[in-house]
Amino acid sequence: MVDMFHKTVFLLDHTLQMTESCGILLDLDSSSRTSSRSQPQQGFCPSFISPTSKSLWTCVVENTLEYARILWDVFSDHRLIRVLLSNPQSTETLNGWDKSHQNLVFMCEAFAKAGPPLKNAGAVEIGIKSAIAALGEPTELQSQIMEKNKYASKVKNKGRVICFTSYHLESDLQEYFLNTLIHHNKTDAAVDEILPIQECEFVLVSLHPMGKERKPRISTTGFRNLSATLKAELWVTGADMLYEKVVDLVMRHHDLVITSVTGIPMKEEQNSTSSSNYDVPLFHPRMPTTSVETTVLKWSAPTAHKGTGLGTSHPCSCACRITPVEVNSRPSTCLSNFVLGGRSVWLDMIKKGKFISHVLTAHSGEMWMHILETSRNILEDPPSISEGIGGRVTDYRIPDFVEFMKMNTLVPYPPAPSHQQHPNKKYSRRTSSSNSQSLLQPMEISKSRLGRKTSYWPLTISGSLLFSVSMG
Repeated sequence: MVDMFHKTVFLLDHTLQMTESCGILLDLDSSSRTSSRSQPQQGFCPSFISPTSKSLWTCVVENTLEYARILWDVFSDHRLIRVLLSNPQSTETLNGWDKSHQNLVFMCEAFAKAGPPLKNAGAVEIGIKSAIAALGEPTELQSQIMEKNKYASKVKNKGRVICFTSYHLESDLQEYFLNTLIHHNKTDAAVDEILPIQECEFVLVSLHPMGKERKPRISTTGFRNLSATLKAELWVTGADMLYEKVVDLVMRHHDLVITSVTGIPMKEEQNSTSSSNYDVPLFHPRMPTTSVETTVLKWSAPTAHKGTGLGTSHPCSCACRITPVEVNSRPSTCLSNFVLGGRSVWLDMIKKGKFISHVLTAHSGEMWMHILETSRNILEDPPSISEGIGGRVTDYRIPDFVEFMKMNTLVPYPPAPSHQQHPNKKYSRRTSSSNSQSLLQPMEISKSRLGRKTSYWPLTISGSLLFSVSMG
């Protein structure tokens, strides 16, 4: 299925304004490699090294790669990212829609070859044209659909453009984006192998250095419909808040939630004899049982050894890939190495006491979280109705089932009276040509009604909230 999340194009401003310092000082802890006896203070910087800070371009590259990391860790290569650089006079493409380009190693090498921003001023209007053209290029999945249907118009093509820039927004980029999109659908899409764009989202992020908030002519706005095919939003943010904004975007765009694993015992790095408990937040797709944005689960001591397959030896209702929120933190690294090393971890629901509900395990070098089946396993045979004391189930819906059988009892259907088959009867329901079809109609209605009522019919009262609520 081709949906909005199938294609995401990042358009990065690669001109003079992105060379400005973002105001965030780098933590040069060069003395941390010395002997532990001295115990230097974190962030200590030798006097001969002057404090330095990252540029706006560095902040944009880091957060673009973080968005891509989260997406590829959770969804592998099923959701694609394209990165374009808007130079003063042209647009540079760092990767394509090929799945071989959808990894951090390829993207890091591409950014290294692109180099720092150019020393010339420019605007991102040139890059907008290339971003829309990139959305019009078919992916491997879309090409397969086109080969089957032989008509490009039958292929759904939706996508999203995220633009990072830093200037006063002297021109209305959203209006320019809309006009360029309309032109693409009218002219460019008429060419073979170029797809029209049925639905598009344009996210514009204007970045300014920390402590130097600019006053753009257009303030931060939420989503608004510019046309039937385009939705747009604008964010004005400082460099220190860019990471939070990118995390918010990736969670909204791909319906991700956070599950925090609390109470993880880890030995202190400086004192190996003592240990402390840490929390590790994890990104994952929203699952059917997830109703809140953040869930807290408690670490339970793992009991399975390497290779026992703890996560697959118990029935699970669903499973999904996970990835740490702070991938470079020590607790996240320790948990990742523990799980990827072949161990599995039980997780408890905090609000329900000692109630094991989830398990972390590894499959093919990827971390997965399984939701365990807490109710009766559908593969097990239910106990006998005659079971009483000591039986596992005593709340069968026997009266409901008796009433259900009475309501769906089949009775003989009488044939049509002879006077209704008179040829001069204009509105007769049963003529000689449709007599057999009319006789079958009540049977079909009964089967349809029975199938509709039994598509979900819990066997026990405790298994159904609807039938356990008292009426009156």
